Amino acid sequence: MDGTGEYPVDLSEWTATLSLYKDEELLVIVPCSCTDDGLAIAKLSASSINALDPWRKGSWRIDATSPDGQKELLGWGYFEVVV
Repeated sequence: MDGTGEYPVDLSEWTATLSLYKDEELLVIVPCSCTDDGLAIAKLSASSINALDPWRKGSWRIDATSPDGQKELLGWGYFEVVV
């Protein structure tokens, strides 16, 4: 445990997606790689970033689904793409 009441969960068998939004409009969905130490990692391709034009700011969220169908919000926040 890290002292905050949270601890890593093995996500290696889970599936997850990163969703990027401008206001309430969904712009991009990117699959994530899930790890055994609790990370969900999304890699944005150039085409994914180009899909954000002309919006370079918005919100993001990562949703995950366990092997037995349990759905969890792993995180959310705001982004700004700087190129």
